Amino acid sequence: MSLTFGLSPWILIGLGLLAAAGAVWLYRGTVPRVEGLGRAVMSGLRFLSLGILIFLLVEPLLTRTVEESDPPVIAVLVDDSQSLAVASADSASAAAAATTLVETLRSGLPDADLRFYAFGARAGAVASLADADSGRFSQGRTDIAVALRTAAADLEDDNLQAVVLLSDGRYNTGQNPLHTADRYPVPIHTVTLGDTTSRRDVQVRRVLTNEIAYRDVALPMEVGIRHDGFGGQRVTVRVQSQGQVLDQETLVLPVQAGETAVQLEVVPDTTGLVRYQVSVSRSRDEFTYRNNVQNVTVRVLESRQRILVVAGAPDPDLTALRMALSEDDAMEMDVFVRSRSGGYFQGPLPDPSDYDLVVLQGYPSTGTSVADLDRIASAARNNVPMLFLLGHTTDLRLMQRLGPVLPVQPRVVRTGRTEGVLTLTAAGSRHPVFALSTDLPSDAWTSLPPLTVTDATWQSAPDATVLATASIRGVPLDDPLVVLRRRSGARSVAVLAYGVWRWNNLPASLELYDPVWPGLASNFVQWLVAPEDDRPVRVRPAQTVFEGGERVQFFGQVYDESAQPVSGATVDIDVRTPDGTVLPFAMRSIGSGRYRADAGALPEGTYSYTVAALQDNEELGRDQGTFSVGALALEFRDTQADAALMRQLALRSGGQTVFPDQVSNIPAALREGGDLTPRLRLEASSIRLWHRSPFLALVLVLLTVEWFLRKRRGLV
Repeated sequence: MSLTFGLSPWILIGLGLLAAAGAVWLYRGTVPRVEGLGRAVMSGLRFLSLGILIFLLVEPLLTRTVEESDPPVIAVLVDDSQSLAVASADSASAAAAATTLVETLRSGLPDADLRFYAFGARAGAVASLADADSGRFSQGRTDIAVALRTAAADLEDDNLQAVVLLSDGRYNTGQNPLHTADRYPVPIHTVTLGDTTSRRDVQVRRVLTNEIAYRDVALPMEVGIRHDGFGGQRVTVRVQSQGQVLDQETLVLPVQAGETAVQLEVVPDTTGLVRYQVSVSRSRDEFTYRNNVQNVTVRVLESRQRILVVAGAPDPDLTALRMALSEDDAMEMDVFVRSRSGGYFQGPLPDPSDYDLVVLQGYPSTGTSVADLDRIASAARNNVPMLFLLGHTTDLRLMQRLGPVLPVQPRVVRTGRTEGVLTLTAAGSRHPVFALSTDLPSDAWTSLPPLTVTDATWQSAPDATVLATASIRGVPLDDPLVVLRRRSGARSVAVLAYGVWRWNNLPASLELYDPVWPGLASNFVQWLVAPEDDRPVRVRPAQTVFEGGERVQFFGQVYDESAQPVSGATVDIDVRTPDGTVLPFAMRSIGSGRYRADAGALPEGTYSYTVAALQDNEELGRDQGTFSVGALALEFRDTQADAALMRQLALRSGGQTVFPDQVSNIPAALREGGDLTPRLRLEASSIRLWHRSPFLALVLVLLTVEWFLRKRRGLV
């Protein structure tokens, strides 16, 4: 215990001496005169009251330090996914095995603080195995890495000394858990649940096809059929939609266990979301029939979007753009790159008016034909959308010839350049162009490599919107970096920086940000080619095809007749299931006329939805759409436990791996490894004495007694 002061103790001593001198002087020459004991008592009372006040004025702080002992914390991660029930032959035996293991750990580690987590596609702390639906093996996906990261993050401030992982080792979502184990702060001891031997089974292992198809155009499908123990048997692989068989092939399974590819083909005859069911016929004595069927959903369009990409020269940014846009089968790109001779490597530039979108990358460059520029500008004036991407070859003076078709023009041309970080404006943070994956960290833009910006100054068009500016060395600038405009049906976007190839080639430490550039490039194109939408209510699902077990979320916007956002509306969404059942949900306002709803995980099938928005009992508008949910097939693809992965998790983190009948070895392994050591820590508690009322009460008592004695002796 220690006592400290806010001011120097010498000040306290000096003021104390003054208080003592003042108290003595006060009763030295009183009328009537006070002598002897009475004088000493009253002087003492005055000195004590003044001394206490001086003591409090120097802000005394009383600090007490106590040594506390934190027990060792052992995190027990229990697999709650459907694959565990498959690997363990039946869910009842798997649940009993997990419960027995947890009870054994609890009794074998009486000195440890056991913290339980149940995990599948997500992980969360539970009080016991029976909580949070644990032990039912109901989750449709398995993410071991997220379970390990969640436990480490939750228990970062606790005395976490080891993790015990109960699982079959079959993960099908998230990062490879071995990478997490390599850098894990404590040993991971694994208990492999389930059967490690192979089962006699035939399954649809995979279906490879395009996510985008076109009406009346053949859509090929490659189906992988895997078997174990059915060599030489004849099976039928078919694809059907709405109960109608569209194609089928007969296959004789090879003698050796393994996977065989089967080629099927369908010709879509309608547009929209089309769900196809691919199946393999059942064989007698299969381990399970739940993996004999796999559903795929395809968006069928009338035709592809044609995109003309014109580049000033070969450039890594051009490569990054082509890679990002080539991932979308709905786009058909024609790329023309200027050569030093003045023409294009691919031949004469076609008519830009024949395309749905024109992309200028590092173009116009020095020496670009004025006639070509005029043709591009004419197409833009005829409502062909344009995406302008600045490059190191861009000639800013020639760029001025494009005139009013771009949302921004160079005001002062300078050739210098520097590196800057993209910073979203308030408008940019709300715009759908920057609505990327919800899994991205909030610091995505500041964590990405910097872009190269020029020293030129820019003038945005009066009706343009600046979505992003640049920050250079941490200093935000007002110069625009991403600008867009929508005018009379024509849309254009200008990106006034280059070096996005760095975003397309991120190191392993930044792999979380890999979706940024492909998503941003796709959003640019989607916004530019989207038809003009003047609907007052606009609601869409987060994606048109959800995987089995994935939460279905909706995002919407509501506007009034003046196209102003409406934040206080009542927005109800009715989701119609494949069997006709209507599921009602209320959308929640998130500000600026935006709304969100979470329908949770839905069974597989194709769904439709209708939306109605009301304000003061007056309807603002309606919207509708469709989406699809895939099957929970992942958990049934592997019917045996992955003991090798569980062993590697333990070895890489410094733990041990056991099977259920060896779980009694884990407590001894924890003790031998020093994983049951209490952590001693010092807890300091401070008391601000000048905030304590008893001291003030004591001063009042002393002054009251002194006043009483003065009155008794006739002192004024």
